[in-house]
Amino acid sequence: MFYYFTDDKDIYQLDISRDLIQFKPVNQVSISKEYAILTDASFASVGFKEKIGPGISSIMVPISKENVLYQPKTKTYDLLK
Repeated sequence: MFYYFTDDKDIYQLDISRDLIQFKPVNQVSISKEYAILTDASFASVGFKEKIGPGISSIMVPISKENVLYQPKTKTYDLLK
């Protein structure tokens, strides 16, 4: 099973077993993203990038959307690939 999200352009799926989803008393979906920043420049010489990401750290969804069912009829994309 999957959760589905849209960015008004594409539809993304996220495996329901991921623990990134939180159902909260909010009005809209909110996705928290984080970047990794290189703090020791000496690692850049061996190929480390100065900044990578974003990685998704959490997704807050309105409680009212917790039991909404959706059967996609269009192509979906994995949210975390």
